[in-house]
Amino acid sequence: MTQATNKAKGRSVAKASDPLSKLAAKTVGRGVAVTGTTGRQRESSLAANVLKLHWQDFREVFRSAPTARIDLIRNGVPADDFKLYVTGLGVPQERVYRMLKIPTATVNRKAALHEALTPEESAKVVGMAKLIGQVETMLAESGDPEEIADFDSGKWLTDWMERPLPALGGSRPAEYMDTIEGQEMISRILAMMQSGAYA
Repeated sequence: MTQATNKAKGRSVAKASDPLSKLAAKTVGRGVAVTGTTGRQRESSLAANVLKLHWQDFREVFRSAPTARIDLIRNGVPADDFKLYVTGLGVPQERVYRMLKIPTATVNRKAALHEALTPEESAKVVGMAKLIGQVETMLAESGDPEEIADFDSGKWLTDWMERPLPALGGSRPAEYMDTIEGQEMISRILAMMQSGAYA
């Protein structure tokens, strides 16, 4: 059965041809369930012209110095940018907002008024962007460029975070996304997947 058929029927499929499945299979001897959608162009905002680093430049957010991420957080992530990105993930928006513990009503209100999220809310969003950038970097370093061209790291990460992990005692990574410490713990698990230390 093809991935397109499974996608049309609303099923997630672990495929050996998915870039992260191949990476995980190569490093730990078993596949990781990966669901991807085709890539899409990222929207820019007025803030992108003002800030040196934009929160949707995921690999740059991951690789940048902490001071650059702090500037992003202090300036605030534009709520309308964040809402547009979450809408494009193809998962229920409320799931992402709940995972980050940012009220849906807050995002909707601030997006309608073209306001930025608070620094506390922005820190969670920038942390998520950093994790997406980490996945993109892992694929760039370990994956086949042709296979990863249309791979949606944000969608994969959002889906992966809903799965119970032995490394978290059976908890889901999503349960830890509302704190910086939790996001750092998830980052370490992703790094272990790449190095082969994850079991």
